[in-house]
Amino acid sequence: MNKFFIIIIFFIHIYNHMNNPNRIIPFGEPIGIDSNNIIAYSSNQDTNPHRKIYSYLKIKTPDHIMKKIFCGIKFQCVEYARRWLILVHNISFEQVQMAYMLFTFDNICFRNIWTKQSIPYTKCPNGSSICPVTGSILLWDKADNYLTGHVAIILNIDDNYAYIGEQNWKDIKWSNNYSRKIPIKKISIQNQNQIWLNDSDTNHFNLKILGWLNLDYI
Repeated sequence: MNKFFIIIIFFIHIYNHMNNPNRIIPFGEPIGIDSNNIIAYSSNQDTNPHRKIYSYLKIKTPDHIMKKIFCGIKFQCVEYARRWLILVHNISFEQVQMAYMLFTFDNICFRNIWTKQSIPYTKCPNGSSICPVTGSILLWDKADNYLTGHVAIILNIDDNYAYIGEQNWKDIKWSNNYSRKIPIKKISIQNQNQIWLNDSDTNHFNLKILGWLNLDYI
């Protein structure tokens, strides 16, 4: 085969690979950005040479002093959730070993990073009568192959879907300014309204949605 055509075929292959929407993105490269300009990064461990490194933000305090704020382990789902809350609402939360513990533990401490003021929240099990809102923290339970569970931020919501931002799920490029959309089902039983979020992606792995946390942003 002509050398010129071999080169052309090679670059076509590279182009198709790079533009494959299901291509796994190497560790640390951006996979998406939301409407608040918060970036999600790939957590693909097969391409992570460090295995466990910590993420920090350098932010200017109200007194115009640069401060380093802890976000978590690069680039786990908890790191994204904490970094999103810090950048959008100046809120962080205590360290947890596993993502699902944000829901199963009582009295998780959320605080304003500058005033140290405690931020109250409402814990809503899946099937609750209380709707999630933009900025709600969505939590999945642990499963056999996902001992940490999972956490995401609800970036937007309408009557039919919750649009989420997340890391450490599929490590592929977002096709929009959100990672995925999760169907919302509303039912009424004995005059009691119930709101259910059913994530078909994680259901394959027996990873069930526990519920959501609605923070009282101050």
